[in-house]
Amino acid sequence: DSGRLYFAAASSGGVPGDIAKARLFDAVRNHDQTLEAAMQAGRLFADGDGTIYLEDSASGEKSAVAGAGMTVESTAPLGKVNAVYCPKSTPGSPDTCQLRNDYRGNGLVTTVNQK
Repeated sequence: DSGRLYFAAASSGGVPGDIAKARLFDAVRNHDQTLEAAMQAGRLFADGDGTIYLEDSASGEKSAVAGAGMTVESTAPLGKVNAVYCPKSTPGSPDTCQLRNDYRGNGLVTTVNQK
């Protein structure tokens, strides 16, 4: 245990929320997106029956998914995630931390810096 925090998140909405949380982590950690940009990305969910559920806000991705031969249905927001990402860790570099509540629903994030 190094006592350092790099990423923490909480999600709701069942499996779609958990998938959203994993995709959020992948976006910030492996694809150098900001937490804000990753949170704004459209969400999708495949329930295993060949249907892809795509958020209404992700309508631009609908043709790409449909072009892959999948049935696409628009849906209300999929899951909610609140997260903090500290690329250089905290308490080591708290000024690098990004905090974001999900614009899809209620959430609260805050930070306290010790002087």
